[in-house]
Amino acid sequence: MNYKHIAYKIIIVCVIIQLVSCNKTIKTDAIILENRNVLIYTAKKSNSKDLAIKKEAKTEKPFYYNISTRFNPKKKSEILQSITVHNYLSPEESNDVDAIESVEIIKIVNNQESNIRVTNNNQYLSKKQITLLKGLNYSEHYKMNINYKTKNTGSGNFESNRFTFHHTVVPETQAVFTQGNKVFLDYLKANIINFPKAIDFKKIRATKFYFIITKNGNVKNLRIDWSSGYKEIDRQLLDLISKTNGLWNSAKNSTGQFVEQELVLTFGLPGNC
Repeated sequence: MNYKHIAYKIIIVCVIIQLVSCNKTIKTDAIILENRNVLIYTAKKSNSKDLAIKKEAKTEKPFYYNISTRFNPKKKSEILQSITVHNYLSPEESNDVDAIESVEIIKIVNNQESNIRVTNNNQYLSKKQITLLKGLNYSEHYKMNINYKTKNTGSGNFESNRFTFHHTVVPETQAVFTQGNKVFLDYLKANIINFPKAIDFKKIRATKFYFIITKNGNVKNLRIDWSSGYKEIDRQLLDLISKTNGLWNSAKNSTGQFVEQELVLTFGLPGNC
């Protein structure tokens, strides 16, 4: 029997098995983010500085991440069509209203109630209120207080109550990460790896990162509300968000034109955000 011949065959088989195994590993490590038909690989398989999710670096830290607008989004097109407070109420809320006492609309500036406010005493929005709402640009905010009376089914007496809404004006189609906002959040979670050695969770503060998605899908005016309590975490999140430049689908208005929109990333501990 030719033992050398058998040995060569064994070596060839091992090499083939190894190649197949490596190929599977590379396919597994190809991440889900794609930038204009160019697959981005993890740092484990590439020295590229491109955006990447490092699977081996995922953390189990119990942090909360969310991407949205500052307040509940309200489409500009819906605002322009609203002439009564019932346009802002759900059917269940409307059924609870027996009489409107007053409606106050307040513009929010720098996260504070401004002196720009208009009050009306019936369910229909006044011309001044409609003018205020129509004058709001995308990503601006307002508060609406609806004071009303409802009948207590037990006593039969009318009681005063209030609905309060905080809204952010948004375009018809909002800006979104090219692969979906969930992928954006997964990217952040996987890449925040340089946590302080000993985190005191009592010091962690919920914070917000503001940034504008331009008409070209870029990131600009990136800023933080206040520190999370750890500057290293702040720095990493700011850096990771900036690296998504060009990876966003821009917002569109009701006529299909691209417009800018401000998005907000909320970060903190569950229950504190």
